[in-house]
Amino acid sequence: MTPVKANCDKNRLNVELSDGRIIGAPLWWYPRLLSVDSSARNDVELSPMGLHWPKLDEDISVESLLRGEKATDACDPSEEEPFEFDGNAFKTRLSPVDKREGEDSIVDGAYCMIDYRSLIHERMYNSYHYGIRLTDFDYDNYFAAADTLLDVQNVLWTAQSERWPGSDGAAKLWMYGALQLLAVQQEATKQMLNCFLRTPVPFEAEAVFREIYDLRVSVAGHPHKHTSKKLEHQGCTFMGVRESGSSFSVGTLKNFDRYIHRSFDVRDLIKRQRVVVELCLAAVWNKIRRDPRFEVARQVPP
Repeated sequence: MTPVKANCDKNRLNVELSDGRIIGAPLWWYPRLLSVDSSARNDVELSPMGLHWPKLDEDISVESLLRGEKATDACDPSEEEPFEFDGNAFKTRLSPVDKREGEDSIVDGAYCMIDYRSLIHERMYNSYHYGIRLTDFDYDNYFAAADTLLDVQNVLWTAQSERWPGSDGAAKLWMYGALQLLAVQQEATKQMLNCFLRTPVPFEAEAVFREIYDLRVSVAGHPHKHTSKKLEHQGCTFMGVRESGSSFSVGTLKNFDRYIHRSFDVRDLIKRQRVVVELCLAAVWNKIRRDPRFEVARQVPP
């Protein structure tokens, strides 16, 4: 009783035996097959012992198929864990006490945002460049988001750690630039979450994002909503002074009829949003480190 024909579709492995029977199994039983495209799945060799995929170093015997044996790292998609966002860590790390970059163990040790980004990127780089690409994954959006997060964080880290300019005019330019970069960082984080989890930002994170975004819109005086009939200004006419260092006191006219006064420290805004981004990336890392498809990517040699 040997296999005479084998093929994989998007969801199943199907094998025809020499006695005429056709047997099969869902692809999630075999994470290595699940993690590659259709051409790699169907590059299979048949033998009296079973099936062999030389490029994947995967072997499945007819006997194991008949017994219904899954791979040891098989993960039933119906039992996937939901999005995890550590609300307690979020509240703790937004306390007024500033902590050094890299503190606060969230998962498998103490990681900062760049650490999480690197851990995630290693898995994705391997899956993209070593022939085990995921057919249902948006690599273009992922790589764009990952590169943006790295570039933006490097600049924001300078704004947070370096001495601010002595000139008030130069300091205001730093402030404008930082607010714009925070908005870019928010969009890249949301894009990253959508790539892996296909879920919106959790409420706790969205509240911080929205607060910083609204401040940026008001202070910068950008029109927020455009329609064919109406242009609504959420904020305009920046009037403010630099209090000290990276602290500013500003006023805006909202919809031309209401004056709003705000005081904020740019360094504090950067820190608060960094905490949110770190926890969002921690949720992504928790997702992919338990996903057998990405475990295959981890095992690919450099």
